[in-house]
Amino acid sequence: ENICLVHRTQLAESFAGVTYAQNFSDRFSAGITGKFISDQIADSKAQGMAVDFGASFHALIAEKPIRASFVIANLGSTLTHTGTGLDVNVERPPPPGQTDVPQDPQPGRYQTVAFGLPVVFRIGLSYDFMSSASNRLTLLGNFEQPNNSNPTAGGGLEYALMDIGQSGFSVMA
Repeated sequence: ENICLVHRTQLAESFAGVTYAQNFSDRFSAGITGKFISDQIADSKAQGMAVDFGASFHALIAEKPIRASFVIANLGSTLTHTGTGLDVNVERPPPPGQTDVPQDPQPGRYQTVAFGLPVVFRIGLSYDFMSSASNRLTLLGNFEQPNNSNPTAGGGLEYALMDIGQSGFSVMA
């Protein structure tokens, strides 16, 4: 006969933020987001604050649109879990060479280590090789550097066929 005990752990990760963005010209815009972060695992909680910042620039090269943008995300405080979920009862082992005597468990608490949010730097670039009222071919590229893992890069092409037959319907692939 097999007996299986399942312990369900409650997880809750959430944040609330306020954003302010501004167009500084017809080509440059920037924004900042302040956010409050809450992380809960069962009866243990951690809270902190962080800021995201980003900017975008639009221009023309050879009469074709080019766009560049960057984001720095999660600049902020460290998180440390606290709460009753870290409380434990511990039975102390007997000193070496002595017999085990029944005892009441002693209260204890796990110590957690503060951890920082994963700060991420992202940059993206796109250039429209072909751009008309009905067609667009865009080359896209991006780079991402998190502070807690290896950098990544990617790219692609997007073709857009817009306002097909003047119906307002568009297809992008």
